[in-house]
Amino acid sequence: MQKKLFVLGALIILLFLISWYFNADEIFVGSARVYIEKARTPEEQARGLMGRKSLAEDHGMLFLFSGAAPRVFWNRNTYIPLDVIWIRDGKVIGASSLPMQG
Repeated sequence: MQKKLFVLGALIILLFLISWYFNADEIFVGSARVYIEKARTPEEQARGLMGRKSLAEDHGMLFLFSGAAPRVFWNRNTYIPLDVIWIRDGKVIGASSLPMQG
């Protein structure tokens, strides 16, 4: 029984890591490489970086939206300060900082 639970747990962890790997990407801001996670679905966008205790300096999350519209971001249950960079047509058009709200 314990062996089956161990194998099941290992499979769950493996599936999580595979999912994370294929959701990760990288972009360049000037010459700086930034590793990103893509928040594509409304659920991923609502969860964002909630619950994260740390984030490497060269990592971030990219929120993908179709069409131009006002967007609202919050930092509920966020234990790290957030910088929001607004991009349209591949160009930075603004930036905002959100303090941590853990």
